[in-house]
Amino acid sequence: MDVTECYFTNPNPFDATFTATAQENYVFRGVTSTHDNHREDREFSWEVCRLKNRNE
Repeated sequence: MDVTECYFTNPNPFDATFTATAQENYVFRGVTSTHDNHREDREFSWEVCRLKNRNE
């Protein structure tokens, strides 16, 4: 499957639960994270992309 219009979400706050949802016809393609030694926690940003239509 080909994708287009990719972007990264804003990072979730440290020390908090998070949820990630993608709009219709979008998929999660990747994730990045940053670790904070003081908090012993990570913040995550998700890469979200739109699935290309076969006609594109």
